[in-house]
Amino acid sequence: MAVWNRTAERARALAAVGAEVQASAREALTAAPLVIVCVSATEDVRHLLEEASSEPFDGLALLNMTSGTPEDGRDLRNWAQAHGVAYLDAAIGAYPEQLGTRAARILVAGDEALFRTHQELILEIAGSSMYVGADHGAANAIDCALTGAFYISSLVSFIEAVRFVHEFGVSHDVLSDLSSYSVSVLDHQMKLALDRVARNDFTTDQATLNVYADAVATFAAGLEGRGDALMVQAATRVLRQAVDAGLGDQDIAAAVTLRPSAPGESARTN
Repeated sequence: MAVWNRTAERARALAAVGAEVQASAREALTAAPLVIVCVSATEDVRHLLEEASSEPFDGLALLNMTSGTPEDGRDLRNWAQAHGVAYLDAAIGAYPEQLGTRAARILVAGDEALFRTHQELILEIAGSSMYVGADHGAANAIDCALTGAFYISSLVSFIEAVRFVHEFGVSHDVLSDLSSYSVSVLDHQMKLALDRVARNDFTTDQATLNVYADAVATFAAGLEGRGDALMVQAATRVLRQAVDAGLGDQDIAAAVTLRPSAPGESARTN
């Protein structure tokens, strides 16, 4: 395995476990059939590649694991195509301590045949890795949506909830038990929502958007004055927009049909 790092000491530390330290990015990019890049930002990836591309790359396959936007993945694909580089874009769905285990997951987008060629190595790094589509923006789209809009927002919501209930003497044991129950219910409801979206059928004999909107407004009032409760405020706004758009008698999953509106405009549906 060949390694290179902009901070040389970090690369040299890997020599102790058998890695061959390369003197430059160019050497690293030409040292193996598959080159994995993971740096701070997409612009850093582009800068490194530009610096190293003074001579043509010969048979380079590149797997970029740097966090970015869907547009970043597509832009780097365009650069790679123009420079004769086979390119896969990826998003790391794991904490550093999980890498090298079956629990870790890397999402990979791009040419499926290229992914299959290097799948065995990718699974060595993260045992639950998966191919997510031919669009080079797909992995980052999932990362932005599930890690950003869902996972991190959920974690922040949980922290807000913990801060609130501590004022009422609720123990950690009670919270731990209720958290496990809440996550199991959430998992079930998410799968139901996905099914409704897939069928484009938002009829329900359970809680409607009207019920959710009224309930979350009550919850927001209960949280008011006890520190910021930004996540429930955001949920209140989205649910109210859905009701105002005429979706009140439908399932909460119908909120997926809301379209972004300009400031001052009412929410619209697809």
